[in-house]
Amino acid sequence: MHLREVRSNQFKLLLIALLIILCMALAYRLLIVRKNLKIAQQADELQEQKSHLLEQQMALDSLSRQLKVAQQDNQEELRQKQSEYNQKAQEVELLKQQYIQQRQYLLRESTIYKKIQKSVSTPNPDHKELLTDKDWKAIYKCIDTMYPSLSERLVLAGITPTEKKYCYLSFFQLDSKLEAFLLNVNIDTPYKNRTRIRQKLKITGSEEKLYEHLALWG
Repeated sequence: MHLREVRSNQFKLLLIALLIILCMALAYRLLIVRKNLKIAQQADELQEQKSHLLEQQMALDSLSRQLKVAQQDNQEELRQKQSEYNQKAQEVELLKQQYIQQRQYLLRESTIYKKIQKSVSTPNPDHKELLTDKDWKAIYKCIDTMYPSLSERLVLAGITPTEKKYCYLSFFQLDSKLEAFLLNVNIDTPYKNRTRIRQKLKITGSEEKLYEHLALWG
């Protein structure tokens, strides 16, 4: 009789443990679903911002053409068009900054961004590449969400698959040393690859960052 009670209690404890594990699994799954929904919503908002920015840029270009025409007419109309142009230029610049900030926020909030930041701050005694194929797929998906035209334009520019990795990794703004650590390559390899990429993309001058140039393609 005592043995039967012990087994009954063990069964109850096991059942309770399974219920707790199930609840934790469901809670974790719900958290992931909510996070993915939030990211998807932010991506939609980003696309709306891009469309609005393009509309305002077209309006700005139209005002620019009107300014040139007004220069041939009277000065009063010229002043009016100049005022409209200046106001529209300020609106477009503000939209550009908001669009850039939204993309930066999406990147910083992504799981792969946080993993990369953690990886480069953790010792790598085994000297192995810290990014798996799954990680690279996540990187490509993250950047392509924000810069949908980038991948195709890199292909047209003659960028190789290896060089494409450095292009996408540039958005995480790591220096050459950290990139080498992350990829487990010689410390000068990232620099050599970026130099070759800049030559292919005809990026002149050292002030413009690779990711800044690539962002204009997205």
